[in-house]
This record gives sequence, structure tokens and C-alpha cells, in this order.
Amino acid sequence: MVGYSGNEEALAPIQAAGAPVLIFNPATMEGIYSNITTLGAVTGATGKAAGLVESIKAQIQVVSDVAAATGEMPKVFYALDNTLWTCGPGSFVDEMLTLAHCTNVGSVEGASGAAAQPYFQFSPERLVAADPDVILLPSSSGYKSADEFTADSRFAGLTAVKLGHVYLFDDTTVTRPGARIGQGFKILVQAIHPGAF
Repeated sequence: MVGYSGNEEALAPIQAAGAPVLIFNPATMEGIYSNITTLGAVTGATGKAAGLVESIKAQIQVVSDVAAATGEMPKVFYALDNTLWTCGPGSFVDEMLTLAHCTNVGSVEGASGAAAQPYFQFSPERLVAADPDVILLPSSSGYKSADEFTADSRFAGLTAVKLGHVYLFDDTTVTRPGARIGQGFKILVQAIHPGAF
């Protein structure tokens, strides 16, 4: 059995039945590549796994190059939920945002403040002070639409709100690190650099 960490209760009966278990919990792009390689090795599909890793790397490089060619580094806020939890330095999403050629407000704020950690909660005041150019609302964030965020009067003055750069997107390919991460990365870059595609 292969799975991701987070459901330890399900693990004991599987192991008790004598089934081998392999659990993945990648925190970086390299972690994803390593997991795919490991899975290929244990299933006898080493060549396919290596090809998949190279394909993902190439896809991410092409999209990253397109983002770099814009010459822009917009400030981005990634809302993990509707209470303003976000991704700071050392998080998987921060790595993706760096590759997307933007400034992760959570990383800048986290690195310069007391909350220098991979995941932490912003206050509305901090978000207003950071004034991001783009706000990303993953579908798992609890927001039903971008309008739900933009209707909040506390955020009416944000550059992202005034310019209509608040995006709700399906995050299953972004927050579930795996073989579709290249697709997820392109979704992020299309929201951050809409004129690039």
C-alpha cells in the first residue's frame, strides 16, 4: 500500500495484515521527484518513473521561463484558508511561488517577523500593509468565490482587489504533491502572470 502521511489510524490494521506500507510526505519539489523515483523502484517501473520525473522538471522549467520572461515580480498572497493562514519560508508552496517569479508576501513577512515558519496566520492588518498585487485562493481555502474575499470591506483598498487580481482556483494539483505538480504549477503561474500565456 502507498499513501501520504496524515492517517496513522489506517496504518496499523494494514501493517497487522502483513501488507508492506510505503508512506510519502514530500515537502519540496526534490521530495516529489524522490518519491516518484522510489515508487518506480519498488514497483519495477524505474524507467517510467525516471521519465516522469524528467517530464515534470521540463514542464516546470518551461513555465518558469515564461514567468521570468515577463520581467515582473508581483507580490502574491496565498490564502490557505479563510482565516488568512498562509505559506512562509520553507514551505512547498513558497518554493513553487519562487519558481513562478513572484514575491511571496508570506515569505517576506515571515522572514522579517516573528512568524518565520512554513505556515502561519496573517492578521488582516498585516495583509493590508503588505498590499499584494495578486491573491490566490485555493479551492480548499473555504472561499466559495473570489467575490467572497473582495466583498470584505477590510480589503477594499488592496491592489489585488482594485485590479481584479483575486483568483479562486482548483488546488488539487498544487496541494497534493505528486505527478500532476507540473499542471498545478502552470495554474499558479497563469494566475500570477496572466498576460504571459
